[in-house]
Amino acid sequence: MKIPVEADFNSADIEKKIEQLNRMFANMGQTVAKASGQRFEPITLKTKQDLDYFVKQSQQLVRVQGELGKRMANSGQAGMNPFEANWSKMYLNEQTRMRRMREALVFMGGEFEAAHSPVPPAQRPGGSSRTPPSRAPEPPTRRQPGVGTQWVGGGLRALGPAGGVAAGSLSTGMSMGFGAGLMGLLGGLGALGIGKVVGAATEKMGVAEDNAVAYDRLKRTLGDVNVSFGALKSVLESSADNVKVTFSEAAQLGSQFAKLGNLTADQYKTLSGELQTGVGLSRAFGLDPSQGVGALGVARGMRMTSNEQDSRKFALLIGETIARSNAFAKADEVMDAIAGYTTQQTRASLGANVGGYAGLFSALTGSGIPGLDPTGAAGLLSRVNASLSAGGAKGEASQFMSATIGARYGLDPFQMQLWREGGAFATLDSTFGAGSMASRFGMRGPGGDTTWLGASLSEIRRQYGGNQGMLAHATANHLGINMNQAMAMLAIDPNQTGEMERRLGAAGVSLTDMNAAGIASMAKVMFGSDADRTSVAQALRSRTGAGSLSADEQRQLDMVMGGDDVGAQKELLTRLVASRDQEQTQGKDIRDSKAALDNIKTAVADKLIPLTQEMRNGIMHIAGRGEKSSADIQEEVMRADSRGRAQAIKGKYGSLIGEQDKRIVDARLSEDPADYSTTENSRRIQEEANREIARLKGEQADLLAEENDMLGERIKAMRDDESRRLMPANASMHMGGGPVGRFANGSGARSRAPVGGGGGGRMPKGLGQLSQDPAFRALVSGYEREIGAPEGLLWAQIEQESRYHTNAVSPKGAEGLAQFMPGTRAGLERKFGRSFDPYDPQDAAFMQKELMRELFQQFGNWDDALRGYNAGPSTSRWNNSETRNYVPSIRGIMDRNSSQGTPLPDGGAAAQNSQSFRIQADPIEVIHKNLAGQYVGPSQMLATRVGPASPFGTTG
Repeated sequence: MKIPVEADFNSADIEKKIEQLNRMFANMGQTVAKASGQRFEPITLKTKQDLDYFVKQSQQLVRVQGELGKRMANSGQAGMNPFEANWSKMYLNEQTRMRRMREALVFMGGEFEAAHSPVPPAQRPGGSSRTPPSRAPEPPTRRQPGVGTQWVGGGLRALGPAGGVAAGSLSTGMSMGFGAGLMGLLGGLGALGIGKVVGAATEKMGVAEDNAVAYDRLKRTLGDVNVSFGALKSVLESSADNVKVTFSEAAQLGSQFAKLGNLTADQYKTLSGELQTGVGLSRAFGLDPSQGVGALGVARGMRMTSNEQDSRKFALLIGETIARSNAFAKADEVMDAIAGYTTQQTRASLGANVGGYAGLFSALTGSGIPGLDPTGAAGLLSRVNASLSAGGAKGEASQFMSATIGARYGLDPFQMQLWREGGAFATLDSTFGAGSMASRFGMRGPGGDTTWLGASLSEIRRQYGGNQGMLAHATANHLGINMNQAMAMLAIDPNQTGEMERRLGAAGVSLTDMNAAGIASMAKVMFGSDADRTSVAQALRSRTGAGSLSADEQRQLDMVMGGDDVGAQKELLTRLVASRDQEQTQGKDIRDSKAALDNIKTAVADKLIPLTQEMRNGIMHIAGRGEKSSADIQEEVMRADSRGRAQAIKGKYGSLIGEQDKRIVDARLSEDPADYSTTENSRRIQEEANREIARLKGEQADLLAEENDMLGERIKAMRDDESRRLMPANASMHMGGGPVGRFANGSGARSRAPVGGGGGGRMPKGLGQLSQDPAFRALVSGYEREIGAPEGLLWAQIEQESRYHTNAVSPKGAEGLAQFMPGTRAGLERKFGRSFDPYDPQDAAFMQKELMRELFQQFGNWDDALRGYNAGPSTSRWNNSETRNYVPSIRGIMDRNSSQGTPLPDGGAAAQNSQSFRIQADPIEVIHKNLAGQYVGPSQMLATRVGPASPFGTTG
């Protein structure tokens, strides 16, 4: 058919359109290539013919990828060229978006290759990009990635282009049947010559399994209930990627923090933030990650901190103590001292003034006095703390001194004992203030921030200050130390801690945005010399890549460092280093890349674990001893994988929503009825938090819906593949009343003719035509073998249903050939993520097979399974006469068919007997539309001609 077309066009407009599409295509490809660490080679449109090809292929892409068209329509971009659309509106999840974009680009002819390819595209013949092929490429096979992709695809693709090809090989193999995917994977990897990668991954199988055991152990440690294994694993592995440690290290660090911090229930959701702070703190001072995580874990376990923000504050306190102590080289000893005091004092008095301890500890250590290194200072303060907790080290004299101090502050003997039991750094506020055991018990006392040690030294100075020797001797006696140490205690004033947190706020940096790895640099900025600030500024200027300064930041830094305002220098430098990771060095790059490579190999091995587990089920199935089919195994893994991702999404957003809820509570608590400004500020914070909560919940719902949609697509594609694989080649043979293929009326859509009596039903009246069709009989027999049912059982069941219910819908509401109740059919549709037509013989047989499989697994024998099939969901009907007689009726039909001898004809016999079939075919309606979907001519009705079928196994 020839259609004359005449049109005028503006060549300048076409050139402009070509340039626009080339740019969009290349930009999209570069975005995907950057995300995968590859190089993209686009096609280049040059002529009008190229443009026509591109437009047609784009339309074909939308038609072939039905999901893409649906998402374009749902995002208000229907009818657009997909390469001009906003993909962020269609796919919220970045990984999904990149995958779909890559599929589209490859479909159009673009290519991805390793970034280290020895021959850059620009040096190849024809320049840096290719013109469209002379003919349209074959549309990609629309096999959705099956369980093979779920198991290993993600990990393989992380290895680069070779891994992507291997993942494709696995996906294709898995769609061909259980076990074929593994062969496809190994063959694909062998052809690609990346056997070493496979070896490296398989070497990590033990590591991956150990990690799984560690995750499970941590799940039990956290209380098990309400702790998702998949979400916990996702939290720890994402933490590993963020802080550049291996998955194994992340599992160990997570367990360390959970045990020390006594985490329970859903607190595992905060592990990611806690590990980032702990590892960052360690890295800031060149320590092993376990040291920083351990210090923060101790604080959490002693209830000195209660959330991620508190942990960041505690990390700042440790960093400040290290800096004020000038003990960068002995940062681990400082951490140990603070953790030790926190543990000892909290257990002794159910509370500890860590800030007060850190203030005096840093003053002693930073004094430069011989012997007062971190370990020496910690030992000295430990003896002082023990002595004062007991009321002094000099017996009755010290007890009298303590009583005198108590009287000076207006304390009775019981109040005095409470204060001293708090140790050297207990204050009146911490002893009697809000949250103290005294306030909980109902005991009141005076307030103030003077420590018990400070009050003791003041009283000793008051009584013995006129004689320096007596003063030192009295101090030594009361504190249980020697005179040299006593003189040091008298000569040194404690530092005021908390300055780092205050200066961070003054610089406009929130604790949430702080990168703990920058604490050491912040400490040098705040407490170091002019030379320290200059060196930090120079390090910032020299940064390249991640963490480098913007042009505006560079100008600000030059201006501030060129002046004499030290405060402005500290503020700007604090802001610049607070949210940045450490400076990149060769050693840091090596450490990070080694961890990343280890994680990639472990991730590949981890993806293989379910394969090795489920292969046992597959082997049992192949041997005829297992109850699970290959499709069941694949679906279980798909659903488990999806549940893990859904739990990870819920965990992530639950934590973020929880932070906003806490903002609301804190804002309400800060309200002062007498101060309108505090109420107004609280209202503003609550409104902001509520808006953010609504946004987060919307994002979470979108991601969960997208995950659910993708799961349904994968399961449907896998099940469709299974049905096509099991359906014999001639299963679409036409019979009287229409074809028995996928569509009941042969027109490309399911028939919706009225049901009931007469000839208008969608189901044939009887089994005459079906019983004569070898393809359908072969399909049902294949289903029997698949589920291990006795030969002829399913067919006899169909015949029994047809005998009782000659109409398409029974009086009780059962539909179709196999008489499924709507509720039972809906349950199977939810399970497989697709719809079933009870009037389509293929769908009816498939549903019958799946329900019988479930019933056999439930009851363990076919007789009870048959009764269950007839009784339906209500077991109260189990003993009625119809149900009781169901099994004997089925057996009678099986015996009768067997005695009559009705073997299935082979292909040749079917071909020879094809003349005896009475074949009817409806006319075909031809609708004429252009590419825009507009009608361009009247419809036509074409009569169909049916000829004899070709012999089985031949083509033509």
